[in-house]
Amino acid sequence: MVKRTSKKFEDDKENAVPRKKKRIVLGKRKKDGEKKTLAEKDKRRYFAQIESAQKKHLMKTQMVRFDSSGTQKEFSYYLKLTVAIIIKVYLTDNVKSALWNEGIPAFLSPSAINIYFGMNTGKVNYGGEKQVKRCSYGTGAGVRSIGLDPRYATVNSFFPEMNRLRDTLVKEFSRRFPDCNCNFTHCAVKVYLKGQIVDWHTDMEFDNKHQNYLDHNSQAPNSVVAIVSFGDEKVLRFRSMEGTGKGTESNPPRDIVFPQKSGSILALHPADEQLIVLPCVAPVPFWWAHKARMVDTTNGVAVSLLFRAAGSHQRIYASSGKLACRKDKTPKPDKLEQFNNGHVNYEQMYKERGTSPEEIKMHVKEKLAEYF
Repeated sequence: MVKRTSKKFEDDKENAVPRKKKRIVLGKRKKDGEKKTLAEKDKRRYFAQIESAQKKHLMKTQMVRFDSSGTQKEFSYYLKLTVAIIIKVYLTDNVKSALWNEGIPAFLSPSAINIYFGMNTGKVNYGGEKQVKRCSYGTGAGVRSIGLDPRYATVNSFFPEMNRLRDTLVKEFSRRFPDCNCNFTHCAVKVYLKGQIVDWHTDMEFDNKHQNYLDHNSQAPNSVVAIVSFGDEKVLRFRSMEGTGKGTESNPPRDIVFPQKSGSILALHPADEQLIVLPCVAPVPFWWAHKARMVDTTNGVAVSLLFRAAGSHQRIYASSGKLACRKDKTPKPDKLEQFNNGHVNYEQMYKERGTSPEEIKMHVKEKLAEYF
């Protein structure tokens, strides 16, 4: 028996576009124009791991949420104002040369963009332009890992909206962590573009045996860091380390992931960076290092505000926020060459990427607009 079909059906069949096979995707699919986020099952798994680690006293870092809905609403309001001011006024490019890498525009760097704010601790009379003493971060033992050109770097003053966030956090964190220093005098703002990261590190630098703090750390000892997130989703991943020096990954490995959505607050506890000795649970002493990255590494944009108790201060020109002390703003010879090469090749590097600082700033504004 011959199956009959109309001529129209045969024509349609001949001209039809072949259907694509359905692709199986694990986790939450990303449609065109839709933000890439963590799958709900991954979030549940991550929070279960966090809870388990805290019950076993392996970790004290935790998410923080205000008890009062009024406080939460007010904090969210001032967070939006603060981020809007930062992006409009303070987001500027600089040459970055972290560790032994060549100088590169900060907007094009693999690591997040850094913007610094500090509280004033006094005035300085050196004649000429007005100077102030201002709390600073990134000028002690860890300065080489951040790598901003000190000749153009700034430490800006806290503005009123940022002060409102700071005061709320100090009150809440002092109540939750009475044995730690929660007097936040500095805010390091990190802007993450697409695949930019902050690689494995500890906020405090230790000696070779990881038992004592090094002198001149930029952060005050035994101080909590408040990390406030805004924009697209990112994660803060913790990995247990053991041994001497920078350490090696623990065996067996321990990995804890904190999802960070817009508006979330995380308390980074100082005990987690110190040597943890728990023979019953972990036969070998260890400590936690952490790393931050975007979930959407293709098009995501996020801002993190890291409030901390600064362990140092610098002389700053009050009008510009630039470093005033000649010693602080003069790169060492090896770094000077790297920075100068970055400035010489600045425009060429943007040309090779097919973009400009103005286009990148516009992309940041457009991506964050939906969160205001």
